[in-house]
Amino acid sequence: MADCRALGADIASAEEARRTAHEKESTAWKAVLPFAVVARHAQGKAEVAQAE
Repeated sequence: MADCRALGADIASAEEARRTAHEKESTAWKAVLPFAVVARHAQGKAEVAQAE
């Protein structure tokens, strides 16, 4: 009986870890987007300065 409870707890823990990993994966773009915007802005400023 104790093994069944432990197995149930392990399954619940694994499901929670999977859910957390999926959530991190689906929101990862939020961490990258600001850096991409800053890089694009800097590139645009450099191109404008070079064109002048």
